[in-house]
Amino acid sequence: MESGKTPFLTTDELKKIGYKIAIYPGSVMMSATKAAVSVLETLKRDGTTQNNMPNMAAFPELNEIVGVKKQRDLEATFYR
Repeated sequence: MESGKTPFLTTDELKKIGYKIAIYPGSVMMSATKAAVSVLETLKRDGTTQNNMPNMAAFPELNEIVGVKKQRDLEATFYR
């Protein structure tokens, strides 16, 4: 965990000492938190999120990342 007591090890270093899997949910949460604060500060300061758009996924990209098409296709199988 970044900012914690555990030393930083690369995935190759982890493999060498016997780890087969490493997960990083804390890294994702800390990154998401900082990004959320940034966009909210931009909104408060500018009255819009437009200046933060380079740091944001575009709507089609978001849909692709979260798998909207795959979910819609699956949903369609329930209503045949």
